[in-house]
Amino acid sequence: MRSFTLYIPIFIIVGGNVLYHISAKSVPDHLNPFVSLVAAYSLATLVSLVLFFLTSPDKHLGAAAAQIDKTAIFLSLAMVAMEVGTILLYRSGWDVSVGPLISNISVAVALLFVGILFFHEHLTLTQAAGVACCLIGVLLIHKK
Repeated sequence: MRSFTLYIPIFIIVGGNVLYHISAKSVPDHLNPFVSLVAAYSLATLVSLVLFFLTSPDKHLGAAAAQIDKTAIFLSLAMVAMEVGTILLYRSGWDVSVGPLISNISVAVALLFVGILFFHEHLTLTQAAGVACCLIGVLLIHKK
């Protein structure tokens, strides 16, 4: 059972990302992307509040909100950058089958260096080979 619960977050991430990219690619060209984000974040706030009350044992929103720190600021900036970047990615002509693949591999490689430099993570030879395969894949996918 542990192995299944280990992968539940992966299933949620994959499902959420597929829905996210379909939605981001479908934002109408005439709509300002920031208006779309305001609507999306407003609804996401409501959904998050409902989920907070469904999952929090004490249901005390004020006490939980008092624990918010500066990471929420950085998370919000990151979210807006990712959202508008994705909308602009599609508006500039990237295919849904290629743009996210290249950007996600690029993020993974960047995070590899972040992990090594700031979190003292170690890179095995097998992982390095995997990174090399990903980079070769990006070159092959993007080659015309």
